[in-house]
Amino acid sequence: MRELTYQEVVAVNGAGIIADTTTWLGAQAGDFIGNAIGSLTTVPILSTLISKATGFIGKQIGGWIGGSIGNLLEGLLGMGDDSTTA
Repeated sequence: MRELTYQEVVAVNGAGIIADTTTWLGAQAGDFIGNAIGSLTTVPILSTLISKATGFIGKQIGGWIGGSIGNLLEGLLGMGDDSTTA
């Protein structure tokens, strides 16, 4: 068995706790906001469909924004995957 190179370690290394937490929080907030927007429709069947669609889209966008913020914070704090001290 061989040792991994730095590039291989970075490729398989997961995000840190800050990025994971902010990604989850962003996804939850996006899901909530998306569902709230969808529930503004007064037609029952359309309200359900729109709510599910906007909830999914909001969850994806919120997770992306949260992950970006978390990665930025980890980079500023020197906790990110791109640090040269392995």
